[in-house]
Amino acid sequence: MSLPYSRRGANDERNYRMVSQTLAVLVQGEYAGKIDVYERGFARFEYDRSYDGPSVSVRMSKGDGPFNDDVVRPWIEGLLPDNSAVRNSMAEQAGCSHTNPFLLLEHFGRDCPGAVQLCPPDEVATVLMQEGSYEPISNVEIGRRLREAKSSTDPVWTEAEEHWSLGGAQGKISLARIGGHWNSCRGSAATTHLFKPGVEGFSLQSLDEYLCMRLAWECGLQVAPVSYEEFDGVPAIVVERYDREITSNGLVLRLHQEDLCQALGYMPKDKYTPSPAEILVLLAADQDGRSINDFVSALFFNYLIGATDAHAKNYSLMHLADDDVFLAPLYDVASIFPYAKKKRGARVAAMPIGKEKRFGRLTGSNIDRFARSNELDEHACRDLMERLAILVHDKVEKVVHDNLYIGGVRKMGPELVRTVRANCEAMLCNMERDGKTLDATLCPTIDSGRLIRS
Repeated sequence: MSLPYSRRGANDERNYRMVSQTLAVLVQGEYAGKIDVYERGFARFEYDRSYDGPSVSVRMSKGDGPFNDDVVRPWIEGLLPDNSAVRNSMAEQAGCSHTNPFLLLEHFGRDCPGAVQLCPPDEVATVLMQEGSYEPISNVEIGRRLREAKSSTDPVWTEAEEHWSLGGAQGKISLARIGGHWNSCRGSAATTHLFKPGVEGFSLQSLDEYLCMRLAWECGLQVAPVSYEEFDGVPAIVVERYDREITSNGLVLRLHQEDLCQALGYMPKDKYTPSPAEILVLLAADQDGRSINDFVSALFFNYLIGATDAHAKNYSLMHLADDDVFLAPLYDVASIFPYAKKKRGARVAAMPIGKEKRFGRLTGSNIDRFARSNELDEHACRDLMERLAILVHDKVEKVVHDNLYIGGVRKMGPELVRTVRANCEAMLCNMERDGKTLDATLCPTIDSGRLIRS
C-alpha cells in the first residue's frame, strides 16, 4: 500500500545548496512566499513574513517552515494534470520537460486550482495587477477544443497565451463566462467554468456525470452547479467553479482550496490510497463540524450510485483566511453501473466502508464497523445510509424524467435508474437482515450495464 509521499534525502541540507529555479507563490492576490528548486531536484517552500492570507496547504501552515521537498512536491503535482499525454502537450507549448512540474507551472501557473498563482519572481507585479484578457470564443471553437481535449492519443487542453492548469486525468478545458458569453482566458485572467466532454470510449459519459451531479443535488448534498450543453455537435457537462466568485462589478475572485491528496500529502498517482479514516481526521479541523457529515454523506452516496472514481482527488478543502477549513462542494460524481460490463473494477467503490467496497455487499454490520472505527455514532450512520438509499432510489427516476428533453437521456436514463435502484435495494435489504443473509439475488443486476462503448 502506498503512503504519503516521502523522498530519501528530503531533509538533508546538502540537497538544498544551489538554486536552479525560483517560483513566486501568490494566494488570493497576495504574495505568499517562494519555492526554490535546487540543482539536485529538491524543492523548498518558505512563506514571506508579511503574508497574512490563508495557509497554502494544511501541510504548510502559515507561520511555520521552511517546508522541504517531501511536503512541497505532492502539493505542486496536484496543481497539474495526472494525464502524462496532456503534460506532454503542455511541455511542447512551454518548451520544457514534461517531467518537471516546476517548469510547467512557471508557464501554466497563472490560474491554478483554488486561489494559487505561480510565476517567476520578476513577474509578480504583473500577475498581481491581473494583467490578462478575455477573448470571446464561439460554440464552433469550443466544440473543436473539446474534441482535442477528449483525444486519447494526443489530448490538448490549453492553447497559446492560456496559462491555466487543472488537476485530474479526464479531458477538459476551462473558460470564463463574462457578461453571458464564453471567453478564453489569456495571461492572468481567471477562468470560471470547466467543460468536460466525457471519457473517450464510454458512450454518453458526460451525460452520466451530469445526471449523477443533479441526483446528488436532489438528495441534498453540496454540489457545484452544472449544466449539460452541446457545442458544435459535442456534448459536455459544464461545471461552475466553486473556487471562483464574481463580484457585482464583474470582477472574478479566486477562492483558496486544495484537493485531499494535496492536503494529506499523497501524489496524484496514489489518489485511491487515502482512507475515509485519514480524511475524517483531517476534517475534524472544521470548526463548524459540518464537514464530517458532508463527507460521510458523500461517501455513502457515491457507494449507492456506483461511483468508482470517487477517490481523494475528487474531494477538496476550502480554506478561509483564519485557517479554518471545510469540505468543498462535490464536483466530479459519476456512476459506473451503465458501463459495468465494459470496465474492469466496476464492482468495487473507490473507498471502503467498514472494510467493504463491493457494490451490493455492504451491510449494516459494515456501517457499524465504519462508525466505531471513526468514533461516529452507529445509529446516526445507519440512519443516514438508510435515508440516502431511499432518497437515491426515489430521486434517480425524477432526475431522469426532468431531463428527458436532453438528447441521450432516453438511452442513458433507464439503465442508470435500473442499476442504481438495484444497488439501493440491495443496501436496504442487507441492512434489514443485518448482514446475516445477504440478498445476493440483486447483485447481478447492479453490474450488468448494457450501454455500449462509443
